[in-house]
Amino acid sequence: MGTAGSTSGLVAGLLAAVAAEEAMAFRLSADAAALRYGCLRDRLLAVVRQDRRHARLLLEAAARRQGESPQPGGALRGAHDARPGPPFLRLQEDREAKLALAARYRELGHEAEMVGDREAAALCRGLAAEETRHAQVLLDLLAATDPYHN
Repeated sequence: MGTAGSTSGLVAGLLAAVAAEEAMAFRLSADAAALRYGCLRDRLLAVVRQDRRHARLLLEAAARRQGESPQPGGALRGAHDARPGPPFLRLQEDREAKLALAARYRELGHEAEMVGDREAAALCRGLAAEETRHAQVLLDLLAATDPYHN
């Protein structure tokens, strides 16, 4: 691993990603509740479970780099519970957010490589791939909820 100074930036990035994953999980949970069909809701809730797992993995990785035990995170309750608009528009926003998160993980993975942290780099590459898959799930849900094609 790199020096303490170079690792602190990586830890800050990992902790910011924890917050982003927790917020995304809460946001998607609220959006799932607005979906009309149970099968679509179930697909979105599966993404929520994976996002919560991502947050846990990131928190553990940050804690290891700080030499601490991971502290349980708390989702940002109420941060996204009053989003306006129909589910179709919210799912579009969610997909864009997932793609942005995937890009952030690729950046964070590169940063980890630069400080010599192969474990964090591999974690971030894996999370970027999963977020890209989540964006595809959201695209599938968009097709199923498109008000102009149903």
